[in-house]
Amino acid sequence: AYYALISPLSQFANLIQKCVDPSFYNKDTFLCSIDMLPCGVDWQCHNIHLTEGHVQTENLELWFRDPLKCIRELLNNLTFCDVTFYLPE
Repeated sequence: AYYALISPLSQFANLIQKCVDPSFYNKDTFLCSIDMLPCGVDWQCHNIHLTEGHVQTENLELWFRDPLKCIRELLNNLTFCDVTFYLPE
């Protein structure tokens, strides 16, 4: 535990925490800020149940987006129309 407190990674994390001034104050305002972002392709969730042996079990959530819908959205987005090329230059 002592090494975790004095490790360079922990010191760097403290530096980030002290030097960054985020636009949110807690997790609720952070999630509210995320909800205000423009929506894209819907997220999908699959629940996965892992069993290792007789005692260890774990329920996981796998979140993902349909890659084909993501590509379709990028190609149809007018923001990128001036920088999207379909042939080599």
